[in-house]
Amino acid sequence: MSMRPSYYRAHVLLKEQMKGYSMTDREATGYCKMDVRGERGKAHLFVQNLRSISVNTVYGVYFIIHSPEQSIGVYVGVLGLSPQGKGELRWDFSPSQIGDSPYTIEDIGAVAVLIPQEERPGHFICPLIGFVDEPFQWQTNFTIWEKDSKNTVLNEKMIEEEQTLKNHTIEKNEVENIQKKEDFFQKEKNLKITKDIKEKQEKDSKITKNIEEEQERDSKIAKNIENEQENDSEAIRNIEKEKMDEIIKEIVEEKQTEDDFVGFNFDFSVTKDEKSLALIQHWEEKELESVFLICPPMSPFENPNLGKDWVRITPKEIALLPLPTWSFIHHPLVVEGYYRYHHLLLGKGDDLFPSIILGVPGQYYPQYEPLAYQNGFSHFYCCRDIGPRTGEYGYWIVKIHKDL
Repeated sequence: MSMRPSYYRAHVLLKEQMKGYSMTDREATGYCKMDVRGERGKAHLFVQNLRSISVNTVYGVYFIIHSPEQSIGVYVGVLGLSPQGKGELRWDFSPSQIGDSPYTIEDIGAVAVLIPQEERPGHFICPLIGFVDEPFQWQTNFTIWEKDSKNTVLNEKMIEEEQTLKNHTIEKNEVENIQKKEDFFQKEKNLKITKDIKEKQEKDSKITKNIEEEQERDSKIAKNIENEQENDSEAIRNIEKEKMDEIIKEIVEEKQTEDDFVGFNFDFSVTKDEKSLALIQHWEEKELESVFLICPPMSPFENPNLGKDWVRITPKEIALLPLPTWSFIHHPLVVEGYYRYHHLLLGKGDDLFPSIILGVPGQYYPQYEPLAYQNGFSHFYCCRDIGPRTGEYGYWIVKIHKDL
């Protein structure tokens, strides 16, 4: 024997020796790696495409010792297989004493996977073998090294190891099957959850669509109601206008029967100047003063300088004012103001320039100013002591000069 180095590595390829032990038409193959560092050795054997055999028969892994006299097999372990025909075995060994035998790493000539024959003790079937160097004839004079020369003990040990390995494999397969079942049930559960979520989303989508359709219908109904209310408001304003016209007509007819207006013809076809002249000629100051005495007094403004002697009037009292004022009866601001607030306002001007003041209640909006000013309204008095502001409550004012 040569001197063994402190570091040694070998890679032995295993090839098929005996036909009939592969799982498919392809040959069974494998390898064995050996790594030695000092007095420690490690080996790893792997095979594939090797079929399983009966329960009482095992695959044993052996180092084959090559010598001129005979070949000796040193048992190292049992090879277990997976259902896919793959198997592996790892073991530690002493490079100076293989398997408690007197042989060292330098004596190993091959690595073999052997099956002991029960009907022929001492004989083996070799499905796989790999040679470290050159192939040699090892089966002619082959024997198994036994420490105590009891082959039955070795076989029993091999069978026990194989059974333990098979039990472990069975347990592993059972665990894998349980895991597969759990994965299957979990997948089914996830599919059901996904289906339920999708159905719920479709249901929510239909509900949302129905809500949107209902909202659209409600919007149309609200718009129709709003249009109807506008039409009703317009109709009410027309009715109020007709009533005001009737009231004025009644007042005029009543005046025509009084002595003060004997021979006075209220022909609405005459001009504004003619009406004003007729009032100046026939009205007496006491008749206008009676309006301020009979109608309810009011204090509509915080600012005391905005007119005086304010009273609450209706369209009936407008007929007692100078005839030019009658044109305001049909003004949109007057109709809207009386319709909304059910009164008009009458007051007196300052002493330097005697006049009467007609006020129409409403809210100040700048877009109303052009129409109001074009029809004789000159100011907007706010109820609070402030200047005109958008949305502020107060009265649109028209001043009628009259000696009181």
